Amino acid sequence: MPDEPMPDEPMPDEETTDEDIRMALRSLSRLPRPAPPAGFTAGVMARVRAEERARRRRPWVLAAAAAAIAAAGLYDPSLSIPSHGTGWTVGT
Repeated sequence: MPDEPMPDEPMPDEETTDEDIRMALRSLSRLPRPAPPAGFTAGVMARVRAEERARRRRPWVLAAAAAAIAAAGLYDPSLSIPSHGTGWTVGT
């Protein structure tokens, strides 16, 4: 069956030219544009404000989490605070 086109190739009668696409776009541009649903703009702006608040908080949350993880990894309850400049001593 050498005459069959490859699956990704258009069939000869399905070829679309640039002019066909331009004509379709011109036809679509003449259609009336539907109005957005009630509350659409207010809903979008509410989401934008919520995202802006989250972005402002995000660096602080990440820094606090990193500090907590670092502190947990460095803390060893078996060590006591140095006394009289002698260095760390093992607690009892």
